Amino acid sequence: MRRNHWNANYAASFAMMCLRTQLHNARNLDNALVLTYESLVQDPAQTCQQLERFLPQLGTLDHAASFKVHSIDGTLNRPITDLNAKKIAALSADTITTMNKIFVQHRETLEGWGYELLAPG
Repeated sequence: MRRNHWNANYAASFAMMCLRTQLHNARNLDNALVLTYESLVQDPAQTCQQLERFLPQLGTLDHAASFKVHSIDGTLNRPITDLNAKKIAALSADTITTMNKIFVQHRETLEGWGYELLAPG
């Protein structure tokens, strides 16, 4: 929303379209590597090992490397960092309520990724 200047309704709809498509791919493609943001930020070393096994052409990945990123904190150099809590804390109760109106229509998709609705407030 922040970077693209999308409203909460559009951002939630776009997120659900992406999650639905990727869940379909994860369930139906024969040769797919399924990773989530959460798996990457919670265990970068393990996720990098999965990537290296899936695409050996990548060579060895440095899971602890810092790199230039543009994030909620601005543009800076840092390693893989979990920003979920910070980004969620920045959402207003109204924004969460608006997004939940879309998300509640797609509970199966959310559950497929292990996600739950947020309580506003």
